[in-house]
Amino acid sequence: MKAIIVDLDRTLLHTDKTLSAYTINVLKKCHNKGLAVIAATARTEKRISAYNEQVGFDAVITMNGARIILADKVIENSISRLSGEIVLSALISIPDTLISIETSGGVYSNFAIPEWESICYDDFPNLPANVTLYKILASSSNDILYSKIKHILTEDVYYTVANNTLV
Repeated sequence: MKAIIVDLDRTLLHTDKTLSAYTINVLKKCHNKGLAVIAATARTEKRISAYNEQVGFDAVITMNGARIILADKVIENSISRLSGEIVLSALISIPDTLISIETSGGVYSNFAIPEWESICYDDFPNLPANVTLYKILASSSNDILYSKIKHILTEDVYYTVANNTLV
């Protein structure tokens, strides 16, 4: 199988978060020539649905690989509740840390994120009931977060940094 795998932000999308007609046309031509067109993004499935409607991706890799949507199945790479609560416990102990989690029940955060339609949640490190945890996000004006992050993760959790601020 031959494929084209594209990121969205700062790659496929314009700075105003739109796709050009030219880009859509090129991706559709690739698909018509037998190439699988796949999106790989840190975004949630909901936050890329409009782009998926425009392009018609053959597969979508969301939340940095936590959820992979194929034509015939979904592969989930979730964080265990125990690991999530251990990491969240350490994060809430760092002053001025903004925390959000991406789950099967939506985005929960300790601050409002209107563009993500987040649910304000004040019970960290406890996780909401009956959700699968896919991703933990944190940022802070306190540099302690960035120096401690490697040391607070469990063996089954990894991190990346986006825009030099979002862990």
